[in-house]
Amino acid sequence: MDLFILLVGLLSLATGIKLGAKFHHYDNLKAQNAELKEQLEKRRHTYPTANGLEDALAVTIDLLLREDAAKKYRRARFDQLNDILGKVREGPLAYDTDRPNNRPEDESSEAR
Repeated sequence: MDLFILLVGLLSLATGIKLGAKFHHYDNLKAQNAELKEQLEKRRHTYPTANGLEDALAVTIDLLLREDAAKKYRRARFDQLNDILGKVREGPLAYDTDRPNNRPEDESSEAR
């Protein structure tokens, strides 16, 4: 009889622990649900605002890409300048005067 009471007590304890865990999980789900509902009720950007922000990002990205291209162009021209001055430094007759300067076409002449 004592063994039966002990087994019933342990079974009741295990059931209580399992139910407690389920209730705790349910409470957590309710809290998360309330938090998500609160986020949905918050004021959000309108479509025109979102579109304006997207356009601003596009301009920023374009600006950064053009700046990167300009840096590469300057670096190439500085390297070319360094090569020319290095050739001049080799001696008074070392520089080939017929050498092209590899200057890019002027943008104003391309538009014509």
